[in-house]
Amino acid sequence: MIEVANLTFFYGKDSQTLHGLNFSVEDGEIFGFWDPNSSGKSTTQKILIGILKGYKGKVSLFGQDISTTNEQEFFQKVGVLFEFPYLYSNLSAIDNLNYFSSFYPKKQRRNVEELLETLEFKPDFLKKPVSSYSKGMRQRVSMARALISNPRLLFLDEPTSGLDPSGAVLFRKIIEQEQKRGRQFLSLLTT
Repeated sequence: MIEVANLTFFYGKDSQTLHGLNFSVEDGEIFGFWDPNSSGKSTTQKILIGILKGYKGKVSLFGQDISTTNEQEFFQKVGVLFEFPYLYSNLSAIDNLNYFSSFYPKKQRRNVEELLETLEFKPDFLKKPVSSYSKGMRQRVSMARALISNPRLLFLDEPTSGLDPSGAVLFRKIIEQEQKRGRQFLSLLTT
């Protein structure tokens, strides 16, 4: 599923962030980076999802080198939960998810309302703007955004950030359920 060999990356001429990183993630596996801040976890994720270019080494997902992959096909297989929610603050949860789901083929999309219910999103906030949500509520909408397209591979950067203990337990349960549905995960955590 994921193969990384001798991955190096520099931010600027003298700022090496990744120093020959090697790892692989098999089908059905949940793989996590657990390192301190500024150790290169988010940089690695950005390379794997195609945001950062200019790396050295070999990176392949789904058996294909990511530098030569068809971006549209690639992005239809991947879901991402960023550390900081990327949502339109003037739109509601439903409007955000309907908008983001429109980038995927109809047959691939999950039902927005069912997904939010699974994430135990408060029903009275469904049509209120994201700007009125707590960090935990925004995180739930962001997780729904990552799952909306039924991705084969999920990248989760600090997935329980902003969640209370019961929300963190719920996210772990959802991750286990998605794994049983055949999803693979790369999770980035900070010590």
